[in-house]
Amino acid sequence: MARRIQVESVTEMVKERLRQMIMEGDLTPGTKILQDQIAEELGVSKTPVLKALHVLESENLVESIPRRGFFIREFTMSEIADVFAVREVVEGVAAEEAANLMTDKEIQRLATIFAPFRPPLGEDETRAYAVADKKFHNLIVAACRNEFIQQIDTMVNVLSISFQPGLLRSPEETLPEHQEMVEAIKDRDPLRARKAAMDHLYRTRVWLYRRLKIEEAIR
Repeated sequence: MARRIQVESVTEMVKERLRQMIMEGDLTPGTKILQDQIAEELGVSKTPVLKALHVLESENLVESIPRRGFFIREFTMSEIADVFAVREVVEGVAAEEAANLMTDKEIQRLATIFAPFRPPLGEDETRAYAVADKKFHNLIVAACRNEFIQQIDTMVNVLSISFQPGLLRSPEETLPEHQEMVEAIKDRDPLRARKAAMDHLYRTRVWLYRRLKIEEAIR
């Protein structure tokens, strides 16, 4: 039993490390996962690496190709749009709960995340804004105090962040939407917070579908 617990613990560690590598772009879509190399880098045997890859496969982050191995999954723009449809619902509920449960200190922290940004932004500022965007959404989900929402959001967030080419819409578009979410949460207005979060992600989803139609028309 102790041996099984140890293996499962190591597997969890490997899974989280691989997920982090995907999130941070160290493993990009289409890349083959070299199991021996991963095992060596993490100082573990191949068994937990293989187990972790099967878990990530069930989460649609990797895919197994017979006789070729495991690869970081490549997503179509249509699939990424579908992921945003899930985020729209999940983060809408998270924002609703956050409006009820966030402490004043947490709200203040949320409100200051985008304070340094005044569009139009330069290239370096835009990269910093992308980091702030992730932090902003993660903070709202964490503040909802709902473990199930957090688990679902973690999975869909990994998909949407890892496979989108940077910011999908400009800070000029999204900054007012973020500010509306903050104001709704500040006012302790859960329904308005939910609507603001859902509208924000819905607009991104519409942008993706429009982009998809343009690409299809070009082919």
